[in-house]
Amino acid sequence: MSNDKKEKPMIVNLTPHPLHIYPQDTPDRIAVGSVAALRVLPPPAQHHPARLGHQVLSAERAHDGIPVEQVAFGVADGPVSDLPEPRPGTCYVVSLVVGLAAVHRDDLLVLHEYVRDLDGRVIGCRKLARPQRHLPPPSGQADAVPHASSTSRPAKVKPWCNYSAHRTISNRRAAGSRRCKVTHGESKRRANRLIDQWWQQR
Repeated sequence: MSNDKKEKPMIVNLTPHPLHIYPQDTPDRIAVGSVAALRVLPPPAQHHPARLGHQVLSAERAHDGIPVEQVAFGVADGPVSDLPEPRPGTCYVVSLVVGLAAVHRDDLLVLHEYVRDLDGRVIGCRKLARPQRHLPPPSGQADAVPHASSTSRPAKVKPWCNYSAHRTISNRRAAGSRRCKVTHGESKRRANRLIDQWWQQR
């Protein structure tokens, strides 16, 4: 008989409260005790709750009579304090702020799809989640090659000077046709003068 025993996968609750896992069809709000939990994970006595490290940076100040301090989170004793070392086959349930501060760990889980009591307090969840900071790229777009026309050549946009000259000539011709005749050469000279002024102002 082999002495090598495979460790049974387990989930350790590192939050300060017992964790109730409810069935998938459980409503978002229920009366306490009205729905039986599938599993209850109590906080283990041998582990302290994992908390986000912090360090006070400035002296205490009062805003509207309330003390306010400048605090750097995730720096004291590392990003997270009281977090056990990774163990094969073991996942740890932590609070969301702790999970986001230690996304480099792939053995941390957080509550997902909360279940609350009738007063709005969280009493459990329907699922657990592995926290991530960023969304993955949509499927099919990660390796997609951009179209050549969108990267190799810029969009054709008429320069401001060409558009100004075109509108100037058009407006002058329109004005001449309604009020008095303006020769084409005069409107063209005025358009060229506008173009020269624009180039000097660049």
